[in-house]
Amino acid sequence: MVGANDYLNNIPKQFISVSELLGLFSKIEKMTLENSAQWLLNHIHILNKSKKLVLKNSYTLIEYEYNDNDFYNCPIEAVKLIASGEDCDPFGDCVGFARYVILMSLKELGLDIDDTLINSSHAYIAQNC
Repeated sequence: MVGANDYLNNIPKQFISVSELLGLFSKIEKMTLENSAQWLLNHIHILNKSKKLVLKNSYTLIEYEYNDNDFYNCPIEAVKLIASGEDCDPFGDCVGFARYVILMSLKELGLDIDDTLINSSHAYIAQNC
């Protein structure tokens, strides 16, 4: 059984924000955030394969579809805004995807994702089944 502290410490390891994802992608591929977002939209199956998540605070990670308010954009909508040249909304760090699935999907497509990033990730386990 996982202890409460382990559970809380693993939350950030399950989540990759839109901002972090695009920053990582643009660094690896040496392209702008906008171009990175456009590439991801052209490979939207990668985004759709992963759970869309909202990190409400350091200890609360929920699936976007179970979010109880309209305060946050859908992570894919945030990527679309960036791809169209708009500034990332201030919630770009709060919306994102299941970290392990996204990183593995990008690695499977041949991107140079460092194995330490993948190994330090934890699979997102849905609270609602």
